Formats: sequence, structure tokens, C-alpha cells
Amino acid sequence: MQEEFEYRGRRISVEVVLVDGSYSWVFRIADEKPVGLKRSPAANTEQAFAEAMFAARSVLDLREGAA
Repeated sequence: MQEEFEYRGRRISVEVVLVDGSYSWVFRIADEKPVGLKRSPAANTEQAFAEAMFAARSVLDLREGAA
């Protein structure tokens, strides 16, 4: 399952997959290198998407704060 959204003017792509009973997710900010988690503690797809979106937003927030 894949979803895209925009945050702080940047396009973020999130993909969540279920593998062997565990959720994995990966996000990509624009055309940058993807970042992911192989075994998420999420109980369902919605939680896994929320984790990935939170992680992506946190990266952008930290970058802006450091600038």
C-alpha cells in the first residue's frame, strides 16, 4: 500500500507492506534516499502509515531546526 502527501513544501511517499505477519514501511522525501523500518511494532496498516508519516515529518522538522 502506498500513499503520498506534502509537508513543509516537500513531497513524501510512504509505502507499507505486511511480510510474515509484521509490517514494514519506507518513506522517501522527494528524490532522496529512502528510509525504512523492517519490523514495525504497528498492529495494523493505519498505525504503520502513521509511524512512517511521523518519522518523515520529524526528519523535516529536525532539518529545519538545524538550519
